[in-house]
Amino acid sequence: MKVFFFYFLLLIPLGNAVFAQDAISGTITDSSGTPLPSVSVLVQGTTVGTSTDFDGNYKIKASQGDVLIVSYLGFKTQKVTIGKSTAYNLSLEEDAAELEEIVVVGYGTQRKSDLTGAVGVIKSESLVEAPVGSASQLLAGRVAGLVTTQESGVPGNDATNFNIRGFGAPLVLVDGVITEFNRIDPNDIESISVLKDASAAIYGVLSGNGVVLVTTKRGKSGAPKISFSTNTTFQTPTVLPNKVDSWDYVSLIREGAANIGANVDADYPEEDIAKYRNAIDPSYANTDWYDVIFNDMTPMVQHNVSVRGGSEDVKYFTSLGMQDQKSAFNSGDLNFKRYNARVNLDAKINESLGFTVDLSYKREDRDSPGVSISEMYNQLETSKPMYPAILPDPDLAAWGGFQPRAPYAATQKRFGGYDDDVRELLIGRIELNYKFQSIEGLSAKARLNYQSLNTSKKTYKKPYEIFSYSYENDEYTSKGIKNGISSVREDYRKRRELYPSFQLNYKQKFGGHNLDALAIVETRDVKDESFWARRINLLSPNIPYLNVGSEEEQTTGARASEQGYMSYAGRVNYNFRNKYFLSATMRADAVGHLFPENSRWGYFPSVSSAWKISSEPFMENFTALNLLKMRASYSKTGLDRNVGAFNYLTGFNINSGTYIIDQSSGASISTNGIPNTDITWQELNNFNVGLDGRFWNGKLGFEIDAFYRKRTNIFTPDRSGVPFTFGLQPSLLPQLNYNEDSNRGIDVLLTHENRINNDFSYSIGVNFGFNRQKRDKWLEDLVDVDALDPADFADDAAYQLAVNNGNDFNRINKREGNWTNRAFGYVSDGMFASQAEIDNHPIDQDQVGNSTLLPGDIKYKDINGDGVITNLDRDVIGYGGTPNINFGLNVGATYKDFSFSALFQGATNVNMNFTGAARGPYQNNNSVPYDYQLKHRFVYDAVTDSNTNPDALFPMVSSDGVNPNNLLTSDFWFKDASYVRLKSLNVNYSLPKDVISKIGVSKLDIYVSGTNLVTWSKLGIFKDTFDPEGPLTQNGRSYPIMKTYSLGLNISL
Repeated sequence: MKVFFFYFLLLIPLGNAVFAQDAISGTITDSSGTPLPSVSVLVQGTTVGTSTDFDGNYKIKASQGDVLIVSYLGFKTQKVTIGKSTAYNLSLEEDAAELEEIVVVGYGTQRKSDLTGAVGVIKSESLVEAPVGSASQLLAGRVAGLVTTQESGVPGNDATNFNIRGFGAPLVLVDGVITEFNRIDPNDIESISVLKDASAAIYGVLSGNGVVLVTTKRGKSGAPKISFSTNTTFQTPTVLPNKVDSWDYVSLIREGAANIGANVDADYPEEDIAKYRNAIDPSYANTDWYDVIFNDMTPMVQHNVSVRGGSEDVKYFTSLGMQDQKSAFNSGDLNFKRYNARVNLDAKINESLGFTVDLSYKREDRDSPGVSISEMYNQLETSKPMYPAILPDPDLAAWGGFQPRAPYAATQKRFGGYDDDVRELLIGRIELNYKFQSIEGLSAKARLNYQSLNTSKKTYKKPYEIFSYSYENDEYTSKGIKNGISSVREDYRKRRELYPSFQLNYKQKFGGHNLDALAIVETRDVKDESFWARRINLLSPNIPYLNVGSEEEQTTGARASEQGYMSYAGRVNYNFRNKYFLSATMRADAVGHLFPENSRWGYFPSVSSAWKISSEPFMENFTALNLLKMRASYSKTGLDRNVGAFNYLTGFNINSGTYIIDQSSGASISTNGIPNTDITWQELNNFNVGLDGRFWNGKLGFEIDAFYRKRTNIFTPDRSGVPFTFGLQPSLLPQLNYNEDSNRGIDVLLTHENRINNDFSYSIGVNFGFNRQKRDKWLEDLVDVDALDPADFADDAAYQLAVNNGNDFNRINKREGNWTNRAFGYVSDGMFASQAEIDNHPIDQDQVGNSTLLPGDIKYKDINGDGVITNLDRDVIGYGGTPNINFGLNVGATYKDFSFSALFQGATNVNMNFTGAARGPYQNNNSVPYDYQLKHRFVYDAVTDSNTNPDALFPMVSSDGVNPNNLLTSDFWFKDASYVRLKSLNVNYSLPKDVISKIGVSKLDIYVSGTNLVTWSKLGIFKDTFDPEGPLTQNGRSYPIMKTYSLGLNISL
């Protein structure tokens, strides 16, 4: 609370000293006489200020001799000296330069029309249209070439994974500090820039996968503007699996037993079906375990208050925010809370010197049951509908019908304990800016960034007994104990990062030449320490502290690491007459903990250019054309990922186990692997060409980019000359810079904006991204078919078989020269319709004469034509887990005081692989059938030797699981996961100015919004059970993605 009280004090405006002054008033309009609302009117040298109302009127207190500074976005700033008059009406002149969109790029800003690189921009307004649990969810569908996937809706862990053009996770910088994107309150964000090509190269080794720059809000000259936003959100799963009812479960068990010739009455007699269906006897229950465990609607609330203002010399922005997000568990025992505070201060000391101070704090609290979500789903998968989820005595854990499992109890802390996780992040920045008066255009910037992350985690597990209940006898029967021993573990971690940097900037104009140069030197020092302690057999399971555990069985551990980076960088931007643009950068990076001294430094250049065709004299007659620009860029960057620290040194691990030699014991040690003293950087060569256009004063616009990236020196274990009998694991072999791959694709952005009249305007934006990766050079173990000697085989047939098998092995396993986003498996050819078809099948599918096959089993194609189905018959059956194509559609409109926005987002060229219980019931620990497995199963009639279910799409049910033939990875289980989703929708109403001005409010908006509202997918019969954006290897054990409905309020004073 002390920390937040401190931040609250910072929200108090810096001062509004007002003396005896005259009331100055007037009206401000544009050149056509139209009143301008929200124009800033400020008394120079003070924080006294105001803004115009809806009719352009203002009132402010000032004295004779004071200077009023009148400013408004898109218009030239005016200064008015107060004389004897008390009324000053002003007409502001439009400023074309001010209307140009300013884009944040590496270590600076540029006008969007002057960019030579591929940069995507997200504006702050679109980030707060619909409340979300994690900031990264806001990125989906908004930038061409930005690939996003969200696999879970767990509170605090519902982040969206994103990468640029399929390259991999990009570098994320928040005000110049490396920070996880999800550690930001969306209300604090001013803009987001996505650097996709050579524009990212200024960040060197960290920029190989692109860069995302997040800029937070800063102060503005004018009276303090207080803003408050609040919303309440209700969350519900996009889909929840539907399992069969108890009577269908019994019926399927009996049917499955009959299908394999087993005793149909072994588990349930036939009369039980009617008893379960009639639901008269409580002993014959019908429990929907999902309905018991999950809530239909769970709340999330968010609040944010901020103050923004300042004078010409001092500007400030401060904010406080909080989020309280509940899970979908009915138990209420899985929650996430976030508290955040921010202060951004800019001060001008004199004409030469200024400084900036930024401070942000964030605390995240995650509390969850002691049983992990994956384990809870493992228990839920086998919980049978004929067992009650809640017993007459609710303080006892209810058995799910298999092993000692109780999934509802697993969602509650009171049974199995808890897992509490607290993370605190503090980021600070101090920056001095100096403008040299003796050298026009030269300035210097010294910056110190600091980041501190402290985490503490407590895991407490206690034993709990699981019971079944007999209504007939009113008796409880123990079914076992979960968490056999009580234990408590505490983990602590502290991570410190220090980023000192120094930067020189030089800007100059001479004739038609414009020069902008910078030079940077920066270092980054990272220290990371953690330790943990655990004790078991607590004196009391209800006292979860280390000191009550057994000292004889305590365990502890610790780790520490240090990382050091050193960098020099420079950039020169040049343009001639605002038509021909050239930008060049060079960066040198050294990373001490990854590479030996002889290869520690990497040098990464870039060059980009642009030709603004629309500025040429021969384009003067094309009056509809505002901008036509061609761009081209090249960069070489590095990548320091996927290589372990100090792999160039010989190292050893001290293991927890012991060895005994000659009755003496000691700790065992093992090698870290064979070092490679020549290991060096991965290198990435990026090429990009682009075309930008804008017509009819922005009514129509486009940005088109084509890219190619070549990556070399990819790390791989050096297997050359290593026999298969060598005992060292591949991961312990020396890392070799050998492999190469390449990416290519296109990004497209189309925009249309139009104002029909003063009341109605609309906008449409479409973005599209395609990317694909190929392995160009790859170290791999393949069969050398040419080296096979016929003399080594018994006859020509044996030799030819070896050649054929070798070719098939290489076809399936060869990576070099092939696309990466592909999946191999068997190619299905329908299902066997009858036993007669199996008996007459010419291909040996199970390699034992088809004796294990049953009617309804999957039939596979003999790809290599050898008459036997083996792993050599696998072929490409679909795409992998990353979509090759992503797209988004943004639609917005305003009518008077109403506004509307919608975002559609989707992906294609992606498959979902259904595994485990999703393929069939009664496997994987006796899993309970899904309803689609009931509706679409093959139903075999032995009398007619045929299927009787016209809707059959799956093999017939077996009471002892799924026939191994049907579990093979094949296109039968690979489904097209393409989808389009209404990602967000917002309807906003702004109360009229003449109404809210009476209560001292300058703006009051009420809105309703939603996310993930509607989804159209190609999953077919799976679409009501699985979300296409969920894990693309789908076994039904993932926490659902959430659909949200929100009601919010935004107020400005």
